[in-house]
Amino acid sequence: MTEHVSERYLAEARKKIADKVKLLKKWKAHGVPPLIDDAGKRLTDEHNKPLYDYFPDDKRAFCAWTAKDNCSATIAKYPEILEFATLSRSTLGKDYHVKSLEDVETQIKGVIKKVAAQASKDNLKPELQSMRKELDYWKQIAIEANNDLVHQRRLAARAQTEWRRSELAREHNNNLLNDQIARLTTANAELTAELAKIRPLSSKGRK
Repeated sequence: MTEHVSERYLAEARKKIADKVKLLKKWKAHGVPPLIDDAGKRLTDEHNKPLYDYFPDDKRAFCAWTAKDNCSATIAKYPEILEFATLSRSTLGKDYHVKSLEDVETQIKGVIKKVAAQASKDNLKPELQSMRKELDYWKQIAIEANNDLVHQRRLAARAQTEWRRSELAREHNNNLLNDQIARLTTANAELTAELAKIRPLSSKGRK
């Protein structure tokens, strides 16, 4: 193999490695995309836990990784996957690829940690949603109870106002009655006094 040809193969191998490493860096930073079927539905396992699209978890898988391993939704978002090509593990293991190999291993470890964090977060979502629903329920109960309390207080205030009005009316009527009794008592006393004056005169007239 000529020097020119070997350099070309070396450049091609480096590009194959670099392209895949670049995408792994993206996924390590932003997360591995979910596994989505052709109908656009996110897939879950038998425990209803969300699944994530394929990513290589070792050197062998990294070398074999091509677009056939990923779903169409992931490829649509990361079209560079269409350019992925296989390379031999022996090529990746060459001395002149030692830096690339270290980078591959670092990115794979990073993506594995990232997807574990994603899974932990996604698995908590149903529980958090349930807790939010329960919290919303009790908030509504508290609002209704508060509204009922406000209503009862208004009724109590209205009843107190009506009672006060009736008390004032009763006091007013009692005052009127007392005044009337006083006037009648005075009038009766005056009438009695007049009668007392008239009776002696009547007695003298009969004599």
